[in-house]
Amino acid sequence: KSLTVFVEKPILKKSQKQAKILKPGVHDFSIILEENSALIFKTGFHQIRNIILNNNVDVFFEDGAYLECINPSKDKEKPILDPDWAGMTRFAPVISGKNCKNISISGRGIIDLSKIEFHGRSGINLENCKNISLNDFMLNNCPEWSLTVACCENIKVSNMKIFGYRQNSDAFAFVDSHKCYINNCFARSGDDLFEVGNETNALVFYNFTFLIVKFRYFSFDSIFHFNSKLIV
Repeated sequence: KSLTVFVEKPILKKSQKQAKILKPGVHDFSIILEENSALIFKTGFHQIRNIILNNNVDVFFEDGAYLECINPSKDKEKPILDPDWAGMTRFAPVISGKNCKNISISGRGIIDLSKIEFHGRSGINLENCKNISLNDFMLNNCPEWSLTVACCENIKVSNMKIFGYRQNSDAFAFVDSHKCYINNCFARSGDDLFEVGNETNALVFYNFTFLIVKFRYFSFDSIFHFNSKLIV
């Protein structure tokens, strides 16, 4: 057993957008954000299903906001894949964005997927998005890939922590994406830590701390443009 401790200053943030405030409690529904909106999770214990992003949105976790993800079921939600390659039922990611731009997800909250069955949900999935900022929060024990960025541009990830011990809890994955900057992050996974695939370029990792448990530090597939940098 091991204990990992991070010592950091509190974060105070006020969004300029109209904010929906979620107090601690059970939020057993899909949270669908409207354009030009903000969502704030207050300090405390939350149970959530999933969040669907939109254009020009902010998601903010107050210090001490703990989000436990509810194990999905077919009677409340339609699967996106049933069965998948492992014979499991897969539902929408905990946080997903498709064809979106100008998104910020930040704050010292924890998103814990430990209660979700193997392959039940992935963590964060961004597809064909632009101008994305991910800062300061933690993803814990995803049953499927933790952060997947596909066909995206101008992605900035800073001070993010990813923990995982299960198979397929891969930490950071970037596919067909451009201008991605990953700074001052921590990764500990039960599978691969960093994956880069296809026509990905201008990818920069720096000031990283990582702990491998089972598989690979880095996986480079297909065409990887080496104007990218890795600084550990």
